[in-house]
Amino acid sequence: MLGPLLALTLALGASPRCPDASLQLGAADASTQIEAHLDPTSSGALGTVLELRRLVGERPGELGVRVRWTHLGVRLDPRADRVRAWIAAMAAAGHALEALRIVRRDGVDRTFVRLGTAHGRATLAEAFDLDPGHLDQLAAQDCHELQMEQDRREVAQRMSDRGTAVFRLPVFVVDDLTFEDSGLLDRVRPVLARRRARARAAQERPSPGTPPPKSASPRLVRPKVRSHALGGPGLPHAFVLLARGEDDPALFTLLPPVLAHRRVRPGDVSVTVVARGLGLDNGLRQRLCKAHAGGLLPAYLHLLSADPSSRAADPATQVVLEAIDSVTADPPCDLDPDEDEEALPDGGWLDGVPVTRSDLEVLGAVLRRLEAARRPLDAFLAPASDDL
Repeated sequence: MLGPLLALTLALGASPRCPDASLQLGAADASTQIEAHLDPTSSGALGTVLELRRLVGERPGELGVRVRWTHLGVRLDPRADRVRAWIAAMAAAGHALEALRIVRRDGVDRTFVRLGTAHGRATLAEAFDLDPGHLDQLAAQDCHELQMEQDRREVAQRMSDRGTAVFRLPVFVVDDLTFEDSGLLDRVRPVLARRRARARAAQERPSPGTPPPKSASPRLVRPKVRSHALGGPGLPHAFVLLARGEDDPALFTLLPPVLAHRRVRPGDVSVTVVARGLGLDNGLRQRLCKAHAGGLLPAYLHLLSADPSSRAADPATQVVLEAIDSVTADPPCDLDPDEDEEALPDGGWLDGVPVTRSDLEVLGAVLRRLEAARRPLDAFLAPASDDL
């Protein structure tokens, strides 16, 4: 086993000109850099690369991504190995996306068969707009397999260092953090948002000789969100609820007891609903904005507090939604998610403390306990003002 690997290593050492097959998205000298380790024969590889390219486009000049091709080390299918090495060779020649599209469309088996015949290779060359002889020359490069093996060992070592022996691709590296993720970058985006928030906090941190600003209440923790509060910012307590759409169960689970308390004691607690997720798929974000602009936020939150099935049966629902949708906000409502909001934790939060439906059922008692709580260190600690 060691003999072939040593021979391959020596071959690579004797041929230092093996072209780099990695794919660079964005600026290589950007302030934030991500390493993405993908199996190019995976059915989701193309989608992941396109999503990474979209992420880079959202942060022009700020983010760079280096996509590196690898595998999990289970070498059971020589056809996949052959196609994987071919994709790496195409990527080294600047044709990564075209190669990924072909494999995504035709599959590994059919691509392997096409690589094995002169007619198939000629068809591939036509798809790449290359001379068939040049494509054969690129595909004959045999050094990319060792590059991918070295990358696999590096990823495995990184995951082992964090206590993970078994993992799946893709794997991402941001600063000193290594983690698995889906092709939709469900973890990458919050990690980047927290990184940006830390950098912003470091820039905004007051000098040692400047006392920190005081908030309106020593117990009140207000996150920086764009959504508008029902009740305004001057109330002594703040309830914040993060939801991913109008049918999010948190809305009709946590909102009713809070709104019921506000009907009796409107000066106790403000209510803010924050929409999370992609703007194109999330009508909640736009409607919250338009409802505030049109003075319809109380009616909209009352509607959201009802179970979706009962909303559909209520004729007033359509009236309220049509009134909100007809509002023209100035400035126009932003459909894109805010990265600081996306980094906030899910659920309902009262003065920065997570709460359940049981807590909110006795909200009056909970607020009294908060107000009566004795905090011996209040005189020495500045209250948090920008994070849950």
